[in-house]
Amino acid sequence: MFQANGVVAINRRPAANVLVSFVLSVRGRAPQAARLDPRRRVPPPVHTDKLGRWVQDGFLDGVEYVATVSAAGITFSPAQAPLDTDHHQLLAEGTTGTFAASGVARVPALLNEPGKPPGIPGVQVSFLQLAGRADIPVPPPVLTGTDGTWQQHGFQDGSSYRAVPSKNGLGFTPPAVDITAAASSAFTGSSDVFTVAGRILTAGAAPEPGVTIGFTRLSGAGPVPDGVLTDGAGTFQQSGFDRSSQYRVTPSKAPEAFDPVSRDVAFAPNNLASLSTTFQRRTNLIVVGQVLTTAGAGLLSTVIRFERQTGDGAIPLPVTTTSNGEYRAEGLDTDTTYRVTGTRPGFGVIPVILHTTTPGTVTLNLTAFPSFDVAGTVLDTQGAVPADLASLLAFTGTLPPVAGAVVAFHRTDRTTPAPDPVLTAPDGTFGQTGFEVGGTFTAAASAPGYTGATLTPLLSLGLGGPFGGTTSDGGTTAFQHTTNDPLTGLLLLLQQP
Repeated sequence: MFQANGVVAINRRPAANVLVSFVLSVRGRAPQAARLDPRRRVPPPVHTDKLGRWVQDGFLDGVEYVATVSAAGITFSPAQAPLDTDHHQLLAEGTTGTFAASGVARVPALLNEPGKPPGIPGVQVSFLQLAGRADIPVPPPVLTGTDGTWQQHGFQDGSSYRAVPSKNGLGFTPPAVDITAAASSAFTGSSDVFTVAGRILTAGAAPEPGVTIGFTRLSGAGPVPDGVLTDGAGTFQQSGFDRSSQYRVTPSKAPEAFDPVSRDVAFAPNNLASLSTTFQRRTNLIVVGQVLTTAGAGLLSTVIRFERQTGDGAIPLPVTTTSNGEYRAEGLDTDTTYRVTGTRPGFGVIPVILHTTTPGTVTLNLTAFPSFDVAGTVLDTQGAVPADLASLLAFTGTLPPVAGAVVAFHRTDRTTPAPDPVLTAPDGTFGQTGFEVGGTFTAAASAPGYTGATLTPLLSLGLGGPFGGTTSDGGTTAFQHTTNDPLTGLLLLLQQP
C-alpha cells in the first residue's frame, strides 16, 4: 500500500477544512469482486488541517485513484488529479468566487418632500461575516460618496455578510442589514437616536440565547424601544433611543440571574451612535480534572464537552486538556445533569455523568483508551440474497444505498458503553470513532420499512477471525480490531419485508 498527501491553498493562503475525497479511476479500477472486498475499499475522505495539509493511507499499489478537492464557493485547479504509486502528491490552488454589494445612506424623509432624501457622505460601512469560510478575508470597510452610495467587491459566494453603518454624531435605522448580490441596502441616518447592542455569555464563555432584554427610561422624554431577545450567539441590538434621554437595560430569563442586574446607558456627544453593553449569566459550578489513559498517563489535547441531560444549567464551551491531561471548565450549574465526553484522534474517552447539588469546584477525572475508527455502508438487498460469499460480493455492487439508516453499536466483551449511534449519508455510508482497541463490538443497522436481510448459515460478512462472525441477519455484524488503524468496509444489508 502507499500513502498520499498534499497541500491546498485558497488565494495563495493555506486552506483549512477543505474536503479531499477519493474514488477508483476508470483506468485503475480493480475487478469488481476485488473492489467489493472490504480490504480493498477506497480510503475515506479527509479534511485539510489549518496549514492546508492532508494525508491519507490505505491506497493499493498497482491501482489508480482519483482525488477530488472541494469546498463551497471555491474553484480549485486542479479539481481532480490521479493518484498512484508514482504520483501520490496533490497540490491544489483554489480561487474564491465573489460578488459585489452596494447600498446607500440617506437622511430621514420629510413630509411632502419630492424625490428621494439626500444621501449622507462619509458614512463608514463595515462588514461582518455571518457564515462561510473563516480563512477567506472579509472585505474592508468603505465610505459613502457625496451622494451617500457605497459599493464593495470581494464577498465570497455561498457566504453571508452583514453591513453596519457608522458616523460620529449619527444613528442609523436599521442598525445593520444582511447584504446580498441581488439587492442593495438602505440606511437612514438621524441625529436624534442611538443604538444599544450587547452580548450575554456564561462564565464558561458560552453564548446565552433567548434572554429578554428590556428597556426603561430613567430621564428625558424620548420613546422607549421595544424589548428584544438575544440570538443564538447571545447578542442583541435595538435602535431608536433618544439622545437626550437616559435608559436602563435589564436582562431577564427565568430562573437565571445576571451580572450586573442592569446597566444604565445614555448617549455622549461626539461618541459613536451605537453603545455596547454586556452581561454575564451567573453560574455556580466549576469542574476540574484530568484525562488519564488506561496506562495512567495524562492525555493532552483532549477536547472536553458538556451536554445537558436534565435541568436548566448553563453549558460551557468545550475546553482542551493541557500537557499533563488536566482541564478546567467554568460556567456550569448545580442541580443539572451533564454528560461529559472527550475526543482526541487515536483515543476514546469513557463518558461520565456529572450531577451535584453543592456549588463550588468539583473534580471529575476521565479515562481514555487507544481507539480505532469504523466506516462502512448500508445497502438495500431489493430481494433475495445469494447463498455463497462470492456471489454476494458481486451482488452488493448493484445494490442501492439506504440513506438515513440508524447504525447502532454495542459492546459484547464488557459493560463499557459503545460509541453513540450514527445515521448513514445519502450514499449509504457511515462512520464513527472511539472504539477501544481489542474490544468486541456489534454494529446493527435499522431503517423504517426495512429489516435485516435473511442470510443462510453459510454466509459470513466479515473479514475472518472475530470480525463478522456467522449470522442469519445481514443487518448486524460483529467486529474486533487490534490496532488503532481505521477499520473500513463494514457491510450491512437491509431488506423490505
